[in-house]
Parts: sequence; structure tokens; C-alpha cells
Amino acid sequence: GMTYRHHLNTIYVTEEAAMVDRSGESLIITLEGQLKAQIPVVGCEGVIINSLEQMTPAAMKLCLVSGLAISVVDGQGTHQATISGEISGSSLTRHQQFTLFEDPTAALGMAMRLI
Repeated sequence: GMTYRHHLNTIYVTEEAAMVDRSGESLIITLEGQLKAQIPVVGCEGVIINSLEQMTPAAMKLCLVSGLAISVVDGQGTHQATISGEISGSSLTRHQQFTLFEDPTAALGMAMRLI
């Protein structure tokens, strides 16, 4: 089947055996040692994978520094986790995010946007 799909600025890594690594400012997707895709992170908003083991620490760091959210979705398509972090973001935004999570209604709205 397909190893990945690129849809609405989001990269879906659909093959559970595929690996996501970093090459410069691009994510590279390999399957059984074969290069399947090289995608520049510029213009991307997120990556969806089946497990965190699929992504190298270098690829994760590139995503987080570049403002891409990493979402983990299991084989049934159930959302497990989202990791995102703009390292350049101000502490004010970070504080606002924490405050939002303390307000259950706002947190629900944010969670619905993340998924």
C-alpha cells in the first residue's frame, strides 16, 4: 500500500513499518531502507504517525522547532497523542496554553482543533 499521504499540509505516514528521519530541513520517509519521500518542512503543519518509534529524535526536533505538530494515531485511527512546541514561541503564549488547559471548556475546544 501507500507509505504516506500528503494532504492539506499534513503528512500522514500510513505504513506502520515506515520510518521518519531528518535530512537538512526536510523529513525523509523510508520503508525497509528504501527512500519513499523527502518532504521539506516549510509549509507543512503536521505529521501523523502510528507510534513514536517511527520517528527519529532528529526528525522530532526538526518538527518541533519548525512548528509542526506530531500526532500519534493507532491502527484504528484513534487519536493517542499530539506533541507540539514552537521553541521560538513567547512564554506568554505558553502561559496562555496552560491557562486554557485549566479551563475544561477551552481545553475541549483546543483538543477538538488538535484532532
